Amino acid sequence: MPFEFDGLQRSYYFDGINYYFMTKRVEDEEGWSNFVHYVLDGSGNLILRCESGPGPSMSIDGLLHSHTWDEERLSSTVWDLRGNILFSVYDIQIFQDGFSDGLAAFKAVDYEIRGCGSLYFGGYVDIHGNIVFGSEYLFGTSFSNGEAAVRLSRDEDWIIIDRNGERVRDIPNSSDFDFSDTFVNGVAVAREWLFDEEGNFEGSRIGLINKNGERITEFVDGMSASPRWPEGMGIAPMNRAGLAILIIDENQVVINEQGEVIVQTYPSSGGTNDQTLSLFSSNPGGGSRLIRTSVATPDGEVRHGILNIDGEEILPPEFIRVWPMNDDRWILVQGEDKTGIKDLEGNWLFIYEAERR
Repeated sequence: MPFEFDGLQRSYYFDGINYYFMTKRVEDEEGWSNFVHYVLDGSGNLILRCESGPGPSMSIDGLLHSHTWDEERLSSTVWDLRGNILFSVYDIQIFQDGFSDGLAAFKAVDYEIRGCGSLYFGGYVDIHGNIVFGSEYLFGTSFSNGEAAVRLSRDEDWIIIDRNGERVRDIPNSSDFDFSDTFVNGVAVAREWLFDEEGNFEGSRIGLINKNGERITEFVDGMSASPRWPEGMGIAPMNRAGLAILIIDENQVVINEQGEVIVQTYPSSGGTNDQTLSLFSSNPGGGSRLIRTSVATPDGEVRHGILNIDGEEILPPEFIRVWPMNDDRWILVQGEDKTGIKDLEGNWLFIYEAERR
């Protein structure tokens, strides 16, 4: 066993290698506890150790990034997969999606108000930490396939730009839409804001839209699970496998980028046997096409299983933790008495830990 899996939060598969992201609580000499974050490669070699911040994330370009508050100032740091710092800069927070096509969207901070309300879209940085363009926009998405969507104001349509910051085209009839942080294969989760003829707000609907402004799905009342910044949109982006979870008519619904419903279930109400669904990562370094199921047990614990892209059960929800590996060909599982790797048929390929006593 290359390393202890206690504290493992997630794993990413990049360029033929699995990377593990772990978090552990440690105490200093004075008894104060803190969370320490680790990144390890598939052989258990330590790549990175962070003692502050939310822990690093991996971008589609294979770079690691994290942010923290240091002496009342926000800072972001970016590393390569050898643990070398590419840059560390104050006053910005890189989007969770991180770098794609050598660029990352970021949020700037207004120190007059510390907290979520102090953050606003700041533009795009390159892998050297240079702000290259985009500060004139109200909001923008991360880059995907060489393009990003930006908007100058809420009264104007969204604009597609290339990685030089040049305007490529407008997204027609998009002024009443907000998009998630990124497009995946040209498709994004979007919320449409509805107004009457006098401009009074009437509500909103959610669905999928492409970069040409065409609706991929019918827009319906609902929200997306795990909403992310910008606050109030209620939009969670697709992961890099083109999956998203929406909440429609009190159902959790997993849809693909064609708008097809893969599987649905009721959200948990906190009782036992209430099954909830989650994607392994909306972060670009993830992008698994497997779906996690979670069930609360009578003693208050949570156990997890796996569905495939067709909604078929691979593993029942009886494991402490589950993670996709090796480009979704294997599943790393932590059980009550065994921790190891299973294939997509549920067979043990390798056992790290035998029965515990």
